[in-house]
Amino acid sequence: MTNAPAQTHATRIRAGRLYALFWRWHFITGFFAAPILAIVALTGAALVFQDELHPLIYPHLDLAAATETTVSLDAQLAAVQAAFPHDEVSSLTIYPPGSGRTTVAMLHVHNTGGDWLNPWNMAWAYVDPGTGDVVGSLTASQDIFEVVTTLHKSFFALLPGQLLVDLATSWGVISILAGLYLWWPRRASAVWGVWLPRLRGGIRLILRDLHTVPALYFTPIALVVSISGVLLGLSAAPELLAVLVSGQLPQELLFAPKSEPAPGLPPATLDSVVGGLGPHPAHAPYVVAIPHDANSSYMVWYAMHADPEQFRQAVVDQYSGEITVDYRPADIPLVGRLYYVLIFNEVLHRGTYWGLLGKVLTFLASLLVAGMCVTAVWLWWLRTGARRLGTPRVAPDIKAPRWASTTLIISVVLLPLAGLSWLALAALRRLATAARGRFARRFANRDSS
Repeated sequence: MTNAPAQTHATRIRAGRLYALFWRWHFITGFFAAPILAIVALTGAALVFQDELHPLIYPHLDLAAATETTVSLDAQLAAVQAAFPHDEVSSLTIYPPGSGRTTVAMLHVHNTGGDWLNPWNMAWAYVDPGTGDVVGSLTASQDIFEVVTTLHKSFFALLPGQLLVDLATSWGVISILAGLYLWWPRRASAVWGVWLPRLRGGIRLILRDLHTVPALYFTPIALVVSISGVLLGLSAAPELLAVLVSGQLPQELLFAPKSEPAPGLPPATLDSVVGGLGPHPAHAPYVVAIPHDANSSYMVWYAMHADPEQFRQAVVDQYSGEITVDYRPADIPLVGRLYYVLIFNEVLHRGTYWGLLGKVLTFLASLLVAGMCVTAVWLWWLRTGARRLGTPRVAPDIKAPRWASTTLIISVVLLPLAGLSWLALAALRRLATAARGRFARRFANRDSS
């Protein structure tokens, strides 16, 4: 009986120390990620409805008279090649007949120097499928959505910028997970400040609730959008390597079989290549990668950013028109299907998997993530006046519970940049502690002498 109050007091002390530890994780990851993550979230929100807005902003390029009869794909490709003789046609995006959309040809512009990683080296030509006429073109720098996309992915800094965005997003995921623990209700009867924001009181109280409560309801969507976004970038490399090592992913999906020219055999026509593949999903466009040398093959993707069940990836010999690769997700062994998960990250990232509702939820979640970043910086400013970092203090002997450590380990494994940065910070902290100790001992010896 007499030990109960003491035990309760000790439990409260431990809970308080644990809360401080999670706050420290939440603060450190969120503090450094917030400025970048706010811009990434806002630009992401602007891109959610790109498919709907692009035809509204560029109707003279995207829209054409709806007709069931179309000019052959070979004639459309020839029109683009004639209009842009110094550029290379990388692919054609072909919409179903009667959709009222133009055929979109992606161009690798002539002055790129072979740099395929630079997004500014791309352009798009638009062909009216009913007449076969090129109705216009856009370079990457002229397309507002491509400008926003480049800002969203890499801050116009190519590979270093993409690494920075991936790292900030990875840290943002850890910050959100730590924030969930901070939010978790300690009292079953609590409503205000937990389930509903308090809009009366001091500015810090109001900002704290606006930072926490509204975003709570969109946390699952925010996590899906953030993690799928990270796995669209370089952070997917370890997962893809694991699939390759497992041997359950057919190598021809990544390394298409070569086409061997035969003497006297002309290349297959584009129409015969597409026709030989049979019908495609009527509601979604398909993409055909055009061979760029004598040994390349045609590559065709159906429903690449639509229904995963209708996705299809095929490779067709440039000369014979023979289908050399033809896979759907169901054709791949279980572990190898992770390859398709990585492909469909964009479907999850943009919310298109759930249709219009998914896009709306993704849009709202993106705005709320940006709002959390703004309120977080505002709260930090009110607390410290920007005179110091103000990292939350923790007890030196506090240890995270096993479930928290396991969650953190899983997070840094799935998000490799977060794991590498976490190890780097731990190493720097250890080096700083050792250096501090050496300086302290040196000054102590000097004083004693």
